[in-house]
Order: sequence, then C-alpha cells, then structure tokens
Amino acid sequence: MTDQNRAFEQIADMQRQAFEPMRAFGGYAVHTFENFMRENFAVMGDVVDYTLAQAKMAGQAKDVSDYVDQQISNGRAFSEKMAQHVQQYINLAGTASREATEVAQAEIQKVAKTDSDS
Repeated sequence: MTDQNRAFEQIADMQRQAFEPMRAFGGYAVHTFENFMRENFAVMGDVVDYTLAQAKMAGQAKDVSDYVDQQISNGRAFSEKMAQHVQQYINLAGTASREATEVAQAEIQKVAKTDSDS
C-alpha cells in the first residue's frame, strides 16, 4: 500500500514540476494581454472621438476655410494621440519582454536548484 501511495505522490510531484512553469507563464500572459487590450480600448476611443469630431465639423464650420482649418487641427491632434499610443505600445512590448525574461529565468533557476538538490 505504501508503495502505491509513494507512486501517486511521485506522479503528483512530477505533474506539479511540469506544470509550474506553465502556470507562471499563464499569469504573465494574462497580465500582458490585459495591458495590450486596455491600450487597444484607448485607441478605439480616440478613433471614435476623432471620427465624430470630423463628422460634426461640416455643420459647425463658418465657411470652407474654417472647415479646412478645423480638419487640419483635428488631424494634428489625432496624429499626436496616435503617436502617444505607439509609444505606449513600444513601452508595453518592452515591459512584456522583460517580464517574460524574468519569468523564464526564475523558472530556470527553480529547475537548476531542484536538479542540484537531487
């Protein structure tokens, strides 16, 4: 009986060791996914705002010259917001890369420690 219990404990330990790195990467992946999705949501909000502002301009402009000036101004503001979003995506990618490396190194160290303890 004790041999069977020990065998089941060994199987459980092997599964835990095999799946622990995946669990760590799963947490990292969810965190990264959330950050990118929140940025995507912000981008879409800015696109909607820009689109609605462009649509409303025709009715609000005093004349064609005013309309063109408003379009140029709105376009510049929108491009600046998009440039900020691009920078945020670059920052998110850098953070994701660093976090992935940290998770991988931590898991490698755990495996190395387990191997040296054995």
